[in-house]
Amino acid sequence: MTITTDLINQSVVNFRNDNLYNEDSLNPDSLNVPKRKRNRYWVEANSITKETFWPDCAYGDRYFYRRQGAKEIVELANLYHKTVKSKTIWLSGHGSQGGRYHLLLPYTNRFDVEYMKNQVIKIRKAFKGLELHGSILFLTLTIDPKRYPSLYDGHKDIQKKVNHLLTILRKKYPVVFRYVKISEDQTKNTFNVHYHIAMSIRSLIDYNVMHFDENDDIYHFVKDFWDYERGKYHMGTAETELVEEINDGLSNYVRVTGYETVNHHTEKFVRKYKGTIQGYMLKYLYKAINPKDDDELIGTNNAVLWALNSRIFSHSNIEKWREDNDLIVATKNNSKLVPDESLNAETITWEYQGLLFSEEIGYLSGIYEENELEPSILELLYRKYFADHG
Repeated sequence: MTITTDLINQSVVNFRNDNLYNEDSLNPDSLNVPKRKRNRYWVEANSITKETFWPDCAYGDRYFYRRQGAKEIVELANLYHKTVKSKTIWLSGHGSQGGRYHLLLPYTNRFDVEYMKNQVIKIRKAFKGLELHGSILFLTLTIDPKRYPSLYDGHKDIQKKVNHLLTILRKKYPVVFRYVKISEDQTKNTFNVHYHIAMSIRSLIDYNVMHFDENDDIYHFVKDFWDYERGKYHMGTAETELVEEINDGLSNYVRVTGYETVNHHTEKFVRKYKGTIQGYMLKYLYKAINPKDDDELIGTNNAVLWALNSRIFSHSNIEKWREDNDLIVATKNNSKLVPDESLNAETITWEYQGLLFSEEIGYLSGIYEENELEPSILELLYRKYFADHG
């Protein structure tokens, strides 16, 4: 009896979508789903983000309550990490052809070192797959904190408006448009989430990056959509920069061209940094996932993003963008030489059974038919099952 790799992957995906145990794919609005299993520390941290932090100014400090709330969130994040560290999620499943299976998934979360490493790998792959190199436009979009008394309200609205902006740009510049977006919160006072977006909308007809200035079409388009004074949505600040990779024959560096307000006047600046466009963007990712103190695993930025259930970064659909641009390389199809293993595959219905100490089960990971597990492991599983189910 064969279980295809695709089926195993889909089984895991289905479980995560139904039960949403991994906070990186969670939706705070669906807390009442019956099957949902949520850690109590995350629930408490999420509730803090929905509190009104400034009914009055404490000691003349408008952001006092926000800083206190952020400290509590960090404490809860540390407690959460301790409770799930070295744990394995156990699901049992019944197959459509009569088999009985056990799925063992090491509990992962955004505070694990391996998770952080994987985020860096993923963003590098996104830049490569989307071919974001040479020159990009770099947007920084913030919100006006006075409009949002709670972290949750501000995050919910900026998510909605950023996605709307990206949808408009994708329609305005079909095919050539693609982006990588990183979340970050303002950790000094307001703790509101803002976004850094590396994007390319370049084509020979639509856009010429060599003529980037304050009269540029995209510069004004984003301002007119976003800016808290003149924009359609009056959200906050919208900064647009041109980031170019330069090779002068001696070294590689990044040249950043943008505009800033100095003494109530808009002035152009040009700055240079060592490295590449990827490196320029990665510094924001490192800021999102790493604490300032190297001895600590959980920093304020990462903890607040966790409590808000905010993805650290996202990007355009790589496969679709490459397909639209005829960049998919056709591979030779030898399917006739390989038996179709899906013909004999079982469909498995999974049921969540709980958390196990990884050490107790010998750090097993994956999907197992019941007869593949050692008797001592099966005894431990069923002891837990009957203890939990009376």
